[in-house]
Amino acid sequence: MKIFASVLSIGAVASLTAFAQPALTIYNQNFAVVRDTVPLDLKAGANPVRYAGATAQVEPDSVILRDPAGKHSLQILEQNYRNDPVSQELLLSLFEAKRLIFKPSD
Repeated sequence: MKIFASVLSIGAVASLTAFAQPALTIYNQNFAVVRDTVPLDLKAGANPVRYAGATAQVEPDSVILRDPAGKHSLQILEQNYRNDPVSQELLLSLFEAKRLIFKPSD
């Protein structure tokens, strides 16, 4: 389970869309730099955002948040990173005391 949970603050209403193509630069010693644009629909004020597309080796300090159009100032207020191996015990603990709705399989 790899999830970034961030709380973003934006001074004005913004709808960010992808402007650039993804890029990958691979270095020695199992190190790589990934540049990607993630579309976000942000409103004025704090916005909780979850992103599950990160790798297990991501360096949380390397995450950069900016408006590709340069019109809005963005700030990460809080960032959490979970990289727990999925197990039955973890799933049970995450959903303990919560109501679950099961859907029948097709």
